[in-house]
Amino acid sequence: MREAQEVAAERLRRAAEVYRIEGEIRGMVAGRRLSARQACIAPLVAEFGEWL
Repeated sequence: MREAQEVAAERLRRAAEVYRIEGEIRGMVAGRRLSARQACIAPLVAEFGEWL
């Protein structure tokens, strides 16, 4: 059970990081949001895929 809790905690930590970045870029013009997502969020999503 402990392993499942650790996996869940890591998954939530990673999701929180994406939401944190989204919060920072909220209100930017669309092109800047896209650039920020490509630079900051895309690598996190790729790492998440590898982690899975």
